[in-house]
Amino acid sequence: MRATSLIVGRFPGLLPVRAGVVSSSVKLGLSLCASQHYIRAALDAMPGREAEKQQIKPVDTGFHPLQSSAEPTTDRRVTDSIGTWRDGHSSPFGGPGVSAAVVHSAGDPASIVAARFVEARLECIALPDYPGVKPASMDEAYATQEAAIGLFPDAIIGWKVGMVPPAQQAALHARRLAGPIFRRNLWTPGLEPTPLPAIVGGFAAVEAEFVVRVAAVDPDQMDWTLDEATRVVAALHIGVELAGSPLSTINDLGSAVVASDFGNNGGLVLGSEIEDWAARLDGIEVETIIDGETVGSGTAGSIPAGVLESVRFLLEHCARRGRLIAEGTLISTGAVTGVHQIPVGARSVCAFSGVGEIHCLVVAAGT
Repeated sequence: MRATSLIVGRFPGLLPVRAGVVSSSVKLGLSLCASQHYIRAALDAMPGREAEKQQIKPVDTGFHPLQSSAEPTTDRRVTDSIGTWRDGHSSPFGGPGVSAAVVHSAGDPASIVAARFVEARLECIALPDYPGVKPASMDEAYATQEAAIGLFPDAIIGWKVGMVPPAQQAALHARRLAGPIFRRNLWTPGLEPTPLPAIVGGFAAVEAEFVVRVAAVDPDQMDWTLDEATRVVAALHIGVELAGSPLSTINDLGSAVVASDFGNNGGLVLGSEIEDWAARLDGIEVETIIDGETVGSGTAGSIPAGVLESVRFLLEHCARRGRLIAEGTLISTGAVTGVHQIPVGARSVCAFSGVGEIHCLVVAAGT
């Protein structure tokens, strides 16, 4: 049977496939085209546009892991509170009985903002300001994040955990926030510095992190203790998060804004596994160097309440949000030495004593 070459949208690297056979790359390319269709549809649904009155179905790609059933009552439910206020990690989301897959429609404010963020990320263009009404609460922020996840044409392979500044915690009822890490944005170090793609004119920073790989997680468990969370740690790695967004002022606008745009995540470099991590973790000293100058240092103790609390929070947060955690999921647990903004062309080194170093080079995204 003659092979046929397919070029799907602007997605590069698609291989020729035989008739009747669709490769995973082609499926991802088709997904990209579909997502761009819905992004345009959401933007066209804004007031004043010709398509305003068109009925556009909400998007659920079902990548990971939620798919809306024909009967909403059979969907996994999202409760009033995500996380537990007893530990200061409440993140209200969507109200009772609302599926993450149907919490938004293409014309609502959350979906319009989500479409603009996803379009900017896919096109590698900066946004001059927040693209819509800024979220006033974490429930509004996660509604926007869910809409964006539905539009983004890739699978979630992990989650980043960030800290909410103390001054915002009482108003937002949260001490931590979460954002997805997508497969295309997971990198492993090589002999040369790892390229970190930053959107020119947007936000970019490097963060030295400890990264957990989880074992099997009980999909029905909603509440997690620290001991229970510790038991699902299959491995601990060193890593570097690229904090990245099309919006240069994202961190200045508060944690709800950060959460609304994938938690300000641009990718993750997954480094070496830490052998005997439980015994060694507290003694690992971490240093971040940019262009030869030390910009921050710390240890696992620098993360408020610790690395394992980030794991506990994320497990509980996702469970209450209706997003299952698959075995092997990565959790980037927080910036050990700080959030260090970095320009295109700069080189960074994140050194973890006794474990290894991760060298990175910031490059312009889309080039």
